[in-house]
Amino acid sequence: MFLVAGKILEIDDLVKLAQSLGMYALTVLTGLAIHSLFTLPFIFYVVTRRNPFAFYKGMLQAWLTGIGTGSRYLTDMNS
Repeated sequence: MFLVAGKILEIDDLVKLAQSLGMYALTVLTGLAIHSLFTLPFIFYVVTRRNPFAFYKGMLQAWLTGIGTGSRYLTDMNS
């Protein structure tokens, strides 16, 4: 804890750090979006020659059920 506190006290410009962190988060989210919306569907299509978005549509109910019944997710949402 004191190592982290020491590093926090060394921060000179909190606004610049927040901007850098926000840009990092945006970069990560953009990369994940590209991967899930373009790369994975392309690989699925190349391997199976079927529409990947029809496959995603079929998985949607199971995916939502998994999120809705996850105890950690529900615990965090109620806190």
